[in-house]
Amino acid sequence: MKASRVAIFMAGGRGERFWPASTVSAPKHLLKIFGEKPPKSLMQLSLQRVKSVAGEVRVITSRNQETLMRKVLKASFKEKPQNIFAELEGRDTAAAVAFAARWVQKDFGDDAILAMLPADHFIKDTRAFRQTLNKAFDLAEETQLLITIGITPTRPATGYGYLQKAESIKGGFRVARFKEKPDEKTALEYLQSGNYLWNAGMFVWSVRAIVKAIQAYAPEVWNLLKNIDPKNNEEIEKIYPTIPKISIDYAVMEKADNVLVVPATFDWDDVGEWPAWARLQAKDEARNASQGNVILHESAQNIVFNSDPKHLVAVFGAQDLMVVHTKNATLVAPKEKAQELKSLVKKLSENPNLKKFVE
Repeated sequence: MKASRVAIFMAGGRGERFWPASTVSAPKHLLKIFGEKPPKSLMQLSLQRVKSVAGEVRVITSRNQETLMRKVLKASFKEKPQNIFAELEGRDTAAAVAFAARWVQKDFGDDAILAMLPADHFIKDTRAFRQTLNKAFDLAEETQLLITIGITPTRPATGYGYLQKAESIKGGFRVARFKEKPDEKTALEYLQSGNYLWNAGMFVWSVRAIVKAIQAYAPEVWNLLKNIDPKNNEEIEKIYPTIPKISIDYAVMEKADNVLVVPATFDWDDVGEWPAWARLQAKDEARNASQGNVILHESAQNIVFNSDPKHLVAVFGAQDLMVVHTKNATLVAPKEKAQELKSLVKKLSENPNLKKFVE
């Protein structure tokens, strides 16, 4: 008899580099601006991908996003109230993973297999994704390995962490070490060597294996959660905000010696900022990417997004700009500043008169 297979999506991010379309209460993964026509949200697409692979689907989100998330989950599945956990405050991924392990342990036992997946990645090849995830589930059930899914680099990206491959094991590779986001020269070396994969933050493991690892490397996290009742909101609200704020990579994965990476056979994009969104869009003859009520004249290589059907955005004589208009705010910036948009959002959130535009 196969162990229960549970997919849990980590969906509490703010998508700050997608401002002003993305805000705290309506972040990137809930925006219906991706995929086919009519466009869907990344969350909707993510839920669709796991339908035939996992027997149970759950979501960890934030209090600000809980209402919207329930609507999305209800539209995709027969939603159960207990299938969403809304964090009182974000405590990073180690807390989310540890809570998920206790959540699944309580309902399905130590033999259950748990996939922790980001909710905000774009993947076209659903069939290949399901094949890779099924392979990771099988390996996690057969072994006590901590499985991660790695992406074969297509460019010398400096915005991703990397996984260094070691010897081949069971159709994957032992992870020699986790590498932080590199500079451009190092990223090019990684790409040319063929020995590195992008760290996509996708993990699959048995409850028993991940609990053992957290006990060994981050006992201060597990000790707070090991005896809780995941359905006792009063208990959770008292304990959860006290969990140390640390990522699962730092807390466990970089220290563990039983990490196996399975190379993805599917396309992948984390759609981290507006230029990434533009990569997924059809372009006009001047290589402009646009959506909404937009006109471009004598302009090239721009990114223009307008979510307000009652408003026209006209771009004339411009090149390499990001122009994003919503009913509440308008952004105009050079594309080269896309990675730095968080600094603008931070400044807005610190201003009492302007923070409403990022909430």
